[in-house]
Parts: sequence; structure tokens; C-alpha cells
Amino acid sequence: MEKERARSAQSENRTKEPSPSDGLRQDMTFDEAFDLLRGEAEKISSENISLEDAIESYRRGKLYYEFCRKKLDDAQQTIRIFDRDSGELKEMNTDGAEQDRRTAE
Repeated sequence: MEKERARSAQSENRTKEPSPSDGLRQDMTFDEAFDLLRGEAEKISSENISLEDAIESYRRGKLYYEFCRKKLDDAQQTIRIFDRDSGELKEMNTDGAEQDRRTAE
């Protein structure tokens, strides 16, 4: 019984999959999601918001935040550079260090 309650609590704490009612779309841009996140933050800051509405705005804001975070993480991934002199494909890490990827045939 104890384990079942703990498992249920864990599943409730996990972020649910975004749905169209959350305002998230597969083709949404970072700027669109960021604007929605900003809007939810403004709602929460309002003096006239009910607790229930604040909780719902927080939930949606968290989804928008996670969407934006993923977009930023994707943008910071490795950049591949082809070195014409050596004929090698190299990866430029976010710290600027190059790594050999493979040699062009």
C-alpha cells in the first residue's frame, strides 16, 4: 500500500506530456514558447489571481520553460566543421575545442 502511494505520487510529479490545451505545438518556435512563458509569469505576478489559477499558470509555465530549455540545449549541441586541408570532419564543442570526427574518403 505504501509503495503504491509512493508510485502514484511520483507519476503525478512527473511533467505530463504537453497537449494542445497547454498551448504547445510540435512546430512552435523558441520565441513563441518564451512569450507564453512570460505571459504565465505575468499572470502569476498579478495581485488578483486565485490560487487555483496561479497553480495552473505555474504548471503551464513549467511546460513552456522545459520546451525553451530543450530548444536552447539543442542549439548548443556540437557544430561540425569540415577541414578542407586535412579532409577531416571535426566537431567544435561549446568550449571551442575541436575533436576529430572522421576522415573524408
